[in-house]
Amino acid sequence: MSKQVITINRTYGSNGRLIGKALSERLNIPFYDKELIELVSQECNIPAKELEKVDEKRANQWHLPLKEAMQMEPQYHFRPMNDVLFDAQSTVIRDLAEKEDCIIVGRCADYALHNHEKCLNVFIHASTEKKVERIVKLYGETADKPEKRL
Repeated sequence: MSKQVITINRTYGSNGRLIGKALSERLNIPFYDKELIELVSQECNIPAKELEKVDEKRANQWHLPLKEAMQMEPQYHFRPMNDVLFDAQSTVIRDLAEKEDCIIVGRCADYALHNHEKCLNVFIHASTEKKVERIVKLYGETADKPEKRL
């Protein structure tokens, strides 16, 4: 039986992760964000370091990252690690949604769970000024051109 899941998508610097974590503590249900990389690593037997290299990064459309040693493994040959991560993460997200109530931040969880009957999708955003203030303060971005990072 499907469990209740809240997915939180957010814009960078909008506090989505912090809000998700606080909601998780208040509802006393598990919280997942970057923790999913470790779960995928264990499930697929791919070092987490390799997955982190492509996490939340767009694949280059002009070439496959064959210079990476993991990319040369037969099961991933000629397939961008971004795609491997996305597919495996989607599977892990769907499995979690069947096993437990949870909150998932980012990771395209809303897409992975688009057919899930008990899923609430939330989008969090903030003004550019607030996002700039936050990334300068918390993430150590320089105050010169943080808009470029946004």
